Amino acid sequence: CVCEIETILGMNQSNVSRHLNKLFSVGLIQREKKSQWVYYRLDKEIIRKYPFLSNIFNGQSNQTNPFKKDQDSFNHYKKNGMSCEQLKKVSTAMN
Repeated sequence: CVCEIETILGMNQSNVSRHLNKLFSVGLIQREKKSQWVYYRLDKEIIRKYPFLSNIFNGQSNQTNPFKKDQDSFNHYKKNGMSCEQLKKVSTAMN
């Protein structure tokens, strides 16, 4: 969800939401609202239609992986068992 993307990428909510809305409007991602959270994922049909995108996102392009730092942040986030709910608790406790 957006709060996880903010944390992993080190961006603020407004920038993340703006970029996600652009990606959604061109059909690259899908979104699903569950309770108070909105979850995003790549559109599988777009990936099937343009398989080179999968290579880019998986770091298999001819160039260096432009997402390595982000992938490392994501792996660290998941390894430590973080979640949207935990981020909200931390944020609430800090305010």
